[in-house]
Amino acid sequence: MAIYSVVTYHDAKFATSAADAWMQSERCAIGYMRSKKTASRLQSLVKAGEFERDDVLGIVKDSRVTRELHLFLKIKIGDIVIAYCKENTIAAVGICIGEYEYNDKNSVGRPGEPDGGQFNYPNQKRVKWFETPTYFPRNELPEKISEQLGKRGRTVTEVDGYSDDQLLSFLRTTTIKLSYRGKFNEELVKAGLSKYLKQNMDLLEPGFVITSEEEATGQRERPDFLAKDASGRTVIIECKGRADETAVTQLVRYRKKYQKQRESPRCFLIASHIDEKCRKEAKRNKIEFFETDLVFRKV
Repeated sequence: MAIYSVVTYHDAKFATSAADAWMQSERCAIGYMRSKKTASRLQSLVKAGEFERDDVLGIVKDSRVTRELHLFLKIKIGDIVIAYCKENTIAAVGICIGEYEYNDKNSVGRPGEPDGGQFNYPNQKRVKWFETPTYFPRNELPEKISEQLGKRGRTVTEVDGYSDDQLLSFLRTTTIKLSYRGKFNEELVKAGLSKYLKQNMDLLEPGFVITSEEEATGQRERPDFLAKDASGRTVIIECKGRADETAVTQLVRYRKKYQKQRESPRCFLIASHIDEKCRKEAKRNKIEFFETDLVFRKV
């Protein structure tokens, strides 16, 4: 059996509410093709057994849509499905229990607006979702899986190099750190970290002084803080809610553009969670990183 990841919704703003609808209706789904006539032809392909991508292309006539539909149709009963909720979050994991169907009657497939609980994703398969874990950071999964998820422009991903038995064993024997229920609010957490840091800069290193906030180092390039350490050396500081390797790329970009104007600065990455790949990249690029367990409570 295989492992597949399917993005719950194309707009991150509604990815969690779509995931909730998936779990309530025991479905995973994609959009793209919304013709009942075409769906009937696709169902014939599935019933016929093995089929190639060119078979789907002969029906759909769009290479990108063909790729997504072909992978979705490849999901078989017994395969593991990962509901990927964007924002680096796994909404749920489950087992496929049904073949392809076109359904525009349930909340997942019904045409309408997502803020009204209608997601217009009629291409569906039934999935029995595990009760736990739900809504957790993707980097809590084995690295061989997590590094394949969240690729730009990919709705369906067939996971390579890791078996379904390995994943099931991992889920049974590993305690997964649950995320916030619902969509992780990256901007809110980042804003909280920035505010706290601004008032407690000396906790990073004695003698730190902020020299500016969100100073432009180039077009659209704005580090959260520029500071001076005790020796007077410039420090570029970037805050994140969750940090992956893209945060390192961002800081390296800041450093290069800053070097064209001034001296070589230090770079600091501060986040509530830093995944393992990000840690490795930060060390390789000589970026200092700090993970905080700050908890924000309404009082």
